[in-house]
Parts: sequence; structure tokens; C-alpha cells
Amino acid sequence: MTSHFLDKLFEKAAVQPSTFAIAAGLRRIRFHFPDEALRQYCSPPFSHLAANGQTADLDIFCFLHPLDVTAWLAENQLDNRPHKTIRHNSILYCSQENGLFWLDENRRKGFFLGNGMDALEPYHSKPFSRLLCWFFENLGLLWCHGACIGSGNGGVLLPGIGGAGKSTTVGAALLGGLQLLGDDYLLIEPESRTVFGLYSSLMLAEESREMLRQFPNATLLRPEFLGNKDKWCHYLHPAFAPQLGDQLPLRAILIPQIVQQPDSFISPSSQGEVMNALVSSLQTVWLMGIAPGRLLREYHTLTASLPLGKLHVGSDLTQVPALVNAYLNGGQI
Repeated sequence: MTSHFLDKLFEKAAVQPSTFAIAAGLRRIRFHFPDEALRQYCSPPFSHLAANGQTADLDIFCFLHPLDVTAWLAENQLDNRPHKTIRHNSILYCSQENGLFWLDENRRKGFFLGNGMDALEPYHSKPFSRLLCWFFENLGLLWCHGACIGSGNGGVLLPGIGGAGKSTTVGAALLGGLQLLGDDYLLIEPESRTVFGLYSSLMLAEESREMLRQFPNATLLRPEFLGNKDKWCHYLHPAFAPQLGDQLPLRAILIPQIVQQPDSFISPSSQGEVMNALVSSLQTVWLMGIAPGRLLREYHTLTASLPLGKLHVGSDLTQVPALVNAYLNGGQI
């Protein structure tokens, strides 16, 4: 990597006119954009974490311009390995067809260089997840693919692959007054067993039409604006602002499962079953470029020290909030 290129990049970054900042994972992150329209495109999932932006632990800059990724990497003497993370003198980067994600750990700066808004990954619901994943992982926090719902008594982690019922459970919990830290990506501080939220977006499958009708239309994005045709994205802030938290103590891990009956219930689960649910959802995390070894060790320790179970979600979704609340208030599985 030539110092000349970095100098030009940082010089250009200094004049990004539109910014916003968030507080997440006990850190302050500031985003910089070339224009207001792009800021409005990326900011909604973070709006519940808005913070003072005068100082930051990480600055992320977004540049939109024609970019030949292969030529750019060759020019700067970097390996061309699409969809791979490469460490290079405290730098992590990942190339994809239309853009490049870049984190300079020493300077605490992240960059996205892309050919247009479509290159932003993963679109509206979880922008800049790759850069945030790298940043927090280097600080010792666990990046988790899962949801977290809860109350003043703590939070319940809901792991599992896509289609397992996480988002349906989250939607039912929200409509029943429970708190939400995230529908898809979370941070976990393993020593204190604290869960931190990042995104306030919610993805619901097309078959969840009855639930969709209960969410404010102002928060809805049509699926053709996403990278996922069979799901609908909701921005939950400000409509659900009182229920969107930034952190909760982790009290239990429950595997969500949709069952073909009206009633919901909680049953016991083994550590092996919960580890399987966590591991099955780790593919998304590994695609971020994180080595699985540490995550598996930390998850094993975590699952050995927490109550574990299965949350069987029936068709009467109004039962879910009371069931989770009772469990957090001391109910036995």
C-alpha cells in the first residue's frame, strides 16, 4: 500500500460534508458521506443510537465513484482475493465486484469505495456491517448473528439460521412491549455477558403478512429496494423508540422454533443443541472474515454459564411476550 494513496484518501475524507455519529458497544462511531442523500440512505438503521459526533473511536468514510477493484488492488500492490479478508500492516480489506471495504486499525478509520449505492453491503437493513464487525472484533467483542429481546430483567439471545423464526419472534416481542437490541447482528462482551445492539431494522418474510399490517407504514421499505426479494424491511425508529435499547445483560439463550399449534412454550435444551444453533448461524460471521476458533471457544464458555432452552413459537403470537417476560422474571423451563 503506497503512502501516496493513503495521503490522498485522507485528504479527500477531510472534506466529506454530511456526517452522523452513533454510540454502540461502548464506542463512538462517526460516519462521513459525500452528500446528504447518501447519509439519508444509510442512517435509518442507526438512528436510535444517535450521539454527539465531535469525537470518535472510529471514523467511516463512504466514497462513490467508478472503481475497477482489480486494477486498484494491483496498483496498490495488494492481493486480489474477492470476498476475502486480508491483514496487511494493521489494515483489513475485502474486495467485491462493485466496491472495497477497508479498515485501517492504527488510524481508526474505515472506508467504503464503491461504484454506487447498490454496492453498499448489505443494502438498507445493515449498512457497513463488515467494517463494524472488524472494528469490534479487534476490541474483543463477539460479533453474533442472532436477535435479542428482553426487559428490565435482562435479555434473551435468539440464535439460528435464516428462516428459524428469529424475526417473527422479534416482531411478536415488539408488538407485545418487549425491548429489542437487534434482529440480526449483535455484539456480546463475553466477560460481563452484556449484549449490545447495532441496527434497529427488522426483516420479515412475505408470509408474515398479518404481522406486517401491525407495523407503521412509514417504516416500511418495499422488497425490490433490498437485496432480498422475499423479505420486507422495517425501520423501527422512531415508531418503537422506547423499546429500542443499546445494551442488556444476557440472561439466557433460547433457540426459536416455529410450531404448528396456537400455543407457545419453552422447553429445555442441551448445550450441544444451542452450540449447533450458534454454529449454524456463524456462516454469516465467517463470511465477514473472522476466524471461527475464538468465537467457538467463547460461545462454549457462554453456553456453559447460562440457562438454555427452546422457544417454541405458536401461531398465537400474542403469547410470546408474556412467556419471555415470565421466564426472565424467574420462571423455570
